[in-house]
Amino acid sequence: LQDIDHYITVLYHQTQESGHFSLFGTLMPLWQAIKNLRGESDNPAVLEGEIIEKMHLLGHGQFEGNVTIISRETLVHKVLLASFFDHWLLVEKILPEVPETLKEMKAHYVQYYDAIYIGLAGFEVYRRTKRRKYLLRALAKLRHMRKKGRKR
Repeated sequence: LQDIDHYITVLYHQTQESGHFSLFGTLMPLWQAIKNLRGESDNPAVLEGEIIEKMHLLGHGQFEGNVTIISRETLVHKVLLASFFDHWLLVEKILPEVPETLKEMKAHYVQYYDAIYIGLAGFEVYRRTKRRKYLLRALAKLRHMRKKGRKR
C-alpha cells in the first residue's frame, strides 16, 4: 500500500504540472481508500480524509467530463471500505445511493467491477437484514452485468 500511495502521489503532482488533471479525479477515491487502509484516517471504514477534502475543494470544474465516474468511484469505495471493516449498517445506508449514480454510466471498464462488488455487498446486507429489497438489488446488478456482457 505504501508503494501505491507513493505512485499516486507522484502521479498527482505530474498531472497538476502537465495540465491533464481532470482525469486524476477518478483516482482520488481510491487514493483516499488506500490512505484509510494505511491508518491515515480517523475512521478507516468511512471514505473521508485529506484526499476527499481536497477533491471537494477542487470542485467539479477541475474534473471536466469525469464527474459521473468520480461519483461512481466514490460510492464504490465507500461500500468497499465499510464492508472491509464489517460496518454493514453503513453499507446498508450507502446502497440506496448506488443505483442512481451507477446507472448514468453507459460503458466503462469499472462498470463490471462495480456491478460485481455492489451485487456482493447487496447479498451480504440481505443475509444480515433479511430485507428482500437488498436481494432484489443485488440480483438486478448481476443481471445488468450479464446483459451488458452479451452485447460485446
